[in-house]
Amino acid sequence: RQAGLSCDEQNAHRFGAAMGVGGPGWGTIEETYRSILLDGVTRARIFTAPKGMPSAAAGQVSIFLGLRGPVFGVTSACAAGNHAIASAVDQIRLGRADVMLAGGSDAPLTWGVLKSWEALRVLAPDTCRPFSADRKGVVLGEGAGMAVLESYKHAAARGATMLAEVAGIGLSGDAYDIVMPSIEGPEAAMRSCLADAELNPDDVDYLNAHGTGTVA
Repeated sequence: RQAGLSCDEQNAHRFGAAMGVGGPGWGTIEETYRSILLDGVTRARIFTAPKGMPSAAAGQVSIFLGLRGPVFGVTSACAAGNHAIASAVDQIRLGRADVMLAGGSDAPLTWGVLKSWEALRVLAPDTCRPFSADRKGVVLGEGAGMAVLESYKHAAARGATMLAEVAGIGLSGDAYDIVMPSIEGPEAAMRSCLADAELNPDDVDYLNAHGTGTVA
């Protein structure tokens, strides 16, 4: 609504969505397993498979808004939302879309997921204090957030109020450990982003930290 965009039959193919999720539809999967293994149900509900797919969120967004351009899900743990935004930027840069809705959503508060994180010994017993010396872990939550990304040409042509500009993107892989990050991986991503944006480190005045609250 704030973007003032209108998606219709004429331009729907130029509108897309990229949604990052930490995992599949945990609630749907857990409910199905419980009904079969504990309640003796012999058949799963008809939409169990599609609702459990990581691409389901992006698909629902496209159905609700009538988006017929590039629509896909991105699953890369804590980086999924950022990766979705980066992938959406690529779609616009490549000329595949004029407008992309990009962001993330997650709903991990199920019994099985909580017990899984508990097994990793990273759940905080009380509050999450990412930058405290006595931090004790992460607190899982649920939510969703989306940003409207638009090519400059398309936004300028309709007189849109531009709130921010994506100057550059950068991605990397640690190739280090399944749960522990390395120092080199994030550094490579930031250097790649700066190079893409044609900026220097001194040009950056704000960093959004990945503060999980886990003990190093």
